[in-house]
This record gives sequence, C-alpha cells and structure tokens, in this order.
Amino acid sequence: KGVYKVLLIVSAFTIGHSITLFIAACNLFKLPTQLIEVTIALSIFISAFHCVIPVFYKKEILIALGFGFVHGLAFSQTLQVFQLEKLDLLISILGFNLGIEAMQLIIILMIIPSFILLSPTIFFSVIKNTLAVFVMIIALGWIFQRITNVSNPITELAEIIFEHANWLILIISVLALILYWIDFTIKTKKVFRYRQ
Repeated sequence: KGVYKVLLIVSAFTIGHSITLFIAACNLFKLPTQLIEVTIALSIFISAFHCVIPVFYKKEILIALGFGFVHGLAFSQTLQVFQLEKLDLLISILGFNLGIEAMQLIIILMIIPSFILLSPTIFFSVIKNTLAVFVMIIALGWIFQRITNVSNPITELAEIIFEHANWLILIISVLALILYWIDFTIKTKKVFRYRQ
C-alpha cells in the first residue's frame, strides 16, 4: 500500500511538470527564473517539513501535482534555450518526461526498500525525521542562495553530498539493515523474557 501511494505521488508530480513543461516550453507564458528556483527550493522545504509534521495529510497526491507544476517551469527553461521546432519540442518533452520518470523510479527502487525495512522498527521515526530535517536545512540554503545569488556553506556541502549520492544510498541501506537487526534482537529478547 505504501509503495503504491509513493508511485501515485511520483506519477502526480510527473503529470504536473509535464503540463507546465509543455505550456512554458511553447512560450505561452514565462516567469522570472529566480522566482521559479526559489519556489522549487521552497517546495522541497515544505515536502521535507511534511515528513516531520504531516500538514497535508491525505492530500499528498494533490500537493505533488502542484509541486510538479512548479518544477515543470524550471525544466522548460532548459528546453527554451535550444529553440526547437514544434515537433522536435514535443519529442524532447516526451523524452525528458520519460527520463525524469525513469530516474524517479530508479531512486525509489534504491531508497524505498530501506524505509520498508525500517518502518516496523523503533528507529523509523528518528531516521525519517533526521533525514527530513537534513533536507529542510539544505532547502533553506538553496532558498538563500537563489535569493542572494551567493553560495553558502550549506549549498556547498549539499553539492559534495549529492556528488556522492550513491555512497549516501549505500550508507542508508547498510544502516537500515543494522537497525533492523538491532530492533529484531531487542524485540526477541523482550518476547523471551515475557515467556519466562
């Protein structure tokens, strides 16, 4: 059920950015790049905050659709640079969306198993909230950078971390296995004591 919901949220995000990507790439309207980038960073902050305190409970799919609209505006800036003909633009948008969807699914397939493993453990909330706060801090760094056009220690650290994202995913996976084993050991000891 949880995985199905995640896939629905990802699909809603893709639909959202597909719509605005097409509209904006066709030059039907244009917003300032800085405003789009600040809004994207803000949407990341809000998403991470929602992981800690669910302010959009049972509305995640609609929120993902809305955030997809915003992210689509940023993607359109990339395509506008190439000044493609209509047919080439449509093909590019289709390819771009398929690529984004594929990457999202790959990331989900790499990360979700760790969270599924951790979900029944006593450590789940702590790990989830710690990662969410970490993302919120990075998002605040991005917001400040987009507003001032000046890099800061948070964004510089984020760049280093995301350059080594594969190691981060590996660390999370190993940590999930260790914490699952610890949780299993604790619960097994409690059952054993109870039966005695």
